Amino acid sequence: MMTRFLSVFFLAFFVSTFFIVPSVSAVIDQRCFTKPQCVKEVNPEGFVSNTKETIEVCGAKNAHNEPLGFCLPAGEVNTQITINRKGTFVHLGEYVETVYQFSIATISVVAVIMIMIAGLQWMASAGSPERISSAKKRIISALIGLLLAVFSFVILQTINPYLVRLRLPQIWAINQQGISTAFCSDLPSGTSIDSNESGTYTLNKEEGVCNKEYFVKDTGGLQCSGTKCPSGNTCTRQQNNTFACEEGNITGTIYASSPQAISLAQTTADVGTLTTFERYSLRNLIADTVYDLFVGGWEWEWADEPTIYYVCEDGTHDDLSTTETKDPEDDANLDPSTATQFYGITVDGNAEIDGAAKRCTDVASTLKGFLLYLDMNQHFSVDDEGHFIGVDKSRGINITDTNSNTATIGDLKSANKNVFITTESLKRGIRINVNSEAIPNNDNDLTTELLSDVFDVFPYIVETGICTGSFGAVCKGLKFVAD
Repeated sequence: MMTRFLSVFFLAFFVSTFFIVPSVSAVIDQRCFTKPQCVKEVNPEGFVSNTKETIEVCGAKNAHNEPLGFCLPAGEVNTQITINRKGTFVHLGEYVETVYQFSIATISVVAVIMIMIAGLQWMASAGSPERISSAKKRIISALIGLLLAVFSFVILQTINPYLVRLRLPQIWAINQQGISTAFCSDLPSGTSIDSNESGTYTLNKEEGVCNKEYFVKDTGGLQCSGTKCPSGNTCTRQQNNTFACEEGNITGTIYASSPQAISLAQTTADVGTLTTFERYSLRNLIADTVYDLFVGGWEWEWADEPTIYYVCEDGTHDDLSTTETKDPEDDANLDPSTATQFYGITVDGNAEIDGAAKRCTDVASTLKGFLLYLDMNQHFSVDDEGHFIGVDKSRGINITDTNSNTATIGDLKSANKNVFITTESLKRGIRINVNSEAIPNNDNDLTTELLSDVFDVFPYIVETGICTGSFGAVCKGLKFVAD
């Protein structure tokens, strides 16, 4: 009977080895925290490290020699009675696992003691068949209990370690997955950067040098580009897609990204050397019409005459004395292949910037900030449409146009102050990239735009005098000439 039982037992053990499940540890796991991160962001008492699981998943330490581990949303549990010399438990599963392992050890000890007692009974039996039989049964029972206790653990551990470790649903805190931005200066306030991924991360986001890449702290190796330049210079994108420090308090691009806009820019640029009639040929008419129908917007080149305005809290505003350092209509600053213009503008001295606050004081107000101003080029019109542009993380934000002075003052007064350029940013230099397609054309409706496109084929009518006399009103209505 005993021999048959042991044969079946070892056969089951041999077969079970074919069901071994290999353990796999993740290289990067969002459960991993450093102790300072856990203490600061989650729970001062919830940091768990130096366990088999934390070491397998996170490793023991990071590149800065800081301990790595998991972080509990709640603290560990301390029991009044220790089990197997352990009284601190992370979760219920760990407690049950400890009790189970302690029980196996206890059963093993008890089984050995029972075998020893049975042996003594056998020795003291004095040849009595009943006592010898009783001792044998006790030894066999103890061996069976010991084998069941030991080999049940071995079998379960072999099939799947978590059958004996009781892996309950985990409630570890999840570490944030940082998201970087293209430019370090656009990162959230207080974010640290370093040129070395394993560095000390003591640089502030504003200290990243122009055209140099930096690693962002707590983002898993994500990078951003520095933008720091000497005072009065701004980190500006070049036509070869690199960045360089250039003179200018405000620099950037004026662009459009839709296929229709790029087609319009390329078409207009290609006919620059053609005759007047050829310039407004059917090809250009189609490009303009498609752009108006599906996108709407402006004429290539999208804008010109960039300048800077100061704005007071009451909406009062005026322009600063500035100089164009990069003319957006200069051929050298045009890229029709991407429908992009490059511009730069410099304030004539910091005294001009500082004087804006006094000008606001003179009208019983205070300085709200500064805005970029662009003349947007309308289709076939001698009148440009002026727009005030704010900034949000280097992205141009349309504030209002200049069609009505009263409305403009009201719009500037009510505009969110967070999109205004601060005095410090203007002195340091700021990059503003303006999407022309995000700026509404408030003067022309679609009908007028399309009619203008049709009559673009015949621009010579202005030169031949047809727009005089009885045709004057028609020409003005179609914006061939100014009102």
